[in-house]
Amino acid sequence: MNYHIEYAKYKYGCVTVVGWLTGSSADVHTSVWIEDAGGARISCETLRTEREDVRETLFPQETQCLFGFRIKFSAEPGKAYFLCLGDGTEIRRRRMTPEQIQRTGSIPDSLKARIRLAVKGKRTETGLEEKSPYDRGGMHRRNPAGTRRDVKFSIAVPLYNTEPEHLADMLESVQSQTYENWELCLADGSPASIRETCRKRDDGVSRAITAFLDDAKVKYVHLSENKGISGNSNEAFRLADGEFVVMLDHDDLLTPDALNQMAAAILAHPDLDFLYSDSDLTDHDGLTCYNPLYKPDWSPETLLCANYITHLSVVRRELLERLGGLNPAYDGAQDWDLFLRIGEATAKIYHIPQVLYHWRAAAGSTALDVGLKPYARKAQLQAVSAYLSRRGIPGKAAFVDRDSTCIRVEWEANLPEADVVIRRQPGVELDPEDTEELRRWASLPGMGVIGARVVNARGRIVSQGLLLDGSGIRPLFQGSFPGTAGVLGHTDWYRDNVAAEPVCYAVSRRVWDRIGPVDDRLGDLAVIDLCLRARAAGLRNMVTPFVQVQAEESIADRVAAAGQGAYRKLYAKYQTGYQTGESV
Repeated sequence: MNYHIEYAKYKYGCVTVVGWLTGSSADVHTSVWIEDAGGARISCETLRTEREDVRETLFPQETQCLFGFRIKFSAEPGKAYFLCLGDGTEIRRRRMTPEQIQRTGSIPDSLKARIRLAVKGKRTETGLEEKSPYDRGGMHRRNPAGTRRDVKFSIAVPLYNTEPEHLADMLESVQSQTYENWELCLADGSPASIRETCRKRDDGVSRAITAFLDDAKVKYVHLSENKGISGNSNEAFRLADGEFVVMLDHDDLLTPDALNQMAAAILAHPDLDFLYSDSDLTDHDGLTCYNPLYKPDWSPETLLCANYITHLSVVRRELLERLGGLNPAYDGAQDWDLFLRIGEATAKIYHIPQVLYHWRAAAGSTALDVGLKPYARKAQLQAVSAYLSRRGIPGKAAFVDRDSTCIRVEWEANLPEADVVIRRQPGVELDPEDTEELRRWASLPGMGVIGARVVNARGRIVSQGLLLDGSGIRPLFQGSFPGTAGVLGHTDWYRDNVAAEPVCYAVSRRVWDRIGPVDDRLGDLAVIDLCLRARAAGLRNMVTPFVQVQAEESIADRVAAAGQGAYRKLYAKYQTGYQTGESV
């Protein structure tokens, strides 16, 4: 019998334990239960879950993977309990107490470390393997304890039949903020008032919720009807009187420093209208955080492919009111539509490259799979199509394929072929569709240099654009396969805020007339210089994943081999704006 106790928590009078358990083969039936100190079984909620990672490691030839478990039971402080794991031939008992779990977040087990190392985990726990390449060690990394406290945040949360424990966790994450000038605005569209229901109950979760809701900083309204996610959110917005509105889902979590980081950014740039941060996922029980998404700085073209912003997002209340809040016509993509409209209304947008938001991957959540809400796909296409219409772009939006979560937009290029210069290295071939894709983006007002995805002969990405900062050049997605996703997002997203590889790129002649042509005397740095000049002129550089060319090496590799001195001097010459990718 193999098992691993991954996480445990004691909260609101209940213990929850999460782990996995297998017998000697995949088809052996296993059981998990709880006993008290006297050996009597006690009532508990048990859920068996699929664990593909365990199957791949221990039983790679099998298909059955129902090896995970989640068990929850009521527990009293000062008493001992036993987690029992059996496979029909043997039983393992692991002693635990609420106090021990509160202190360690798990259950002592000598077998645990050895088994854990044997399993190839698929999830990336936040901060263990990656950090954001957009985190350049600036203001957001300092402790903003001295931030002025007159910036008031209104945290708007729409409620609807929220699972009580998730609601309590969300409320606790708000009350745990190190920044104190906030109010919480709750609009409850549930058939029965959550506040009144909790007041009538006498369990640990309900008592905690009641105490939170009785806080003077909390505004709560029970709506006469459920108005949907947009309507309920708009009712929460109406309760707000802070300078900035923070959008928070009813079962998600803020990090303790979330508002402090936002306030520090506003202190540094008082004219900001919209801010967003990186995020990650947390499991059903909030026991672990994993799969961080390290987002790019403001990227209007990326936002056409996917709602990369999601959470945490903070918007100036005056702007939110001017835009009319969320549009119920786009329920399922209501925040995506709002972000597109915000980008049309203001250029004062800031990205904090820190994980400040834990998105709960609960059953039915789009954090797990957007396909769980089919209506959302339709709303996403409608939101992007409406944006194109407002911009006067006669294009169409469609998902890359039936299973994709990424959208591609296409329209006929509006510049004559002679007015777009496409440069490519010897041996690089483009078909008519590739040429049209480069031309359509190069012809769009506001665009600078348009690059292509570069792959090697083995089909792996060599570069999908170059990330530039003062320390050097980094090829985006190097080593990944096309059509995959990771901590930096999806390889099928358009990518702003990158420089093109010299293998293949396009630029309109009007841009050349404005910033000057490529200076080939700079050798490997010539295209980087062109991209930096375009950005300094207020233009956006972009790489499209829908033009793919072959090469075995990125320019970043050659520059690194030659030394970074010339590049760093060039980069310093063009530094402007809030951050790389400032919307101007």
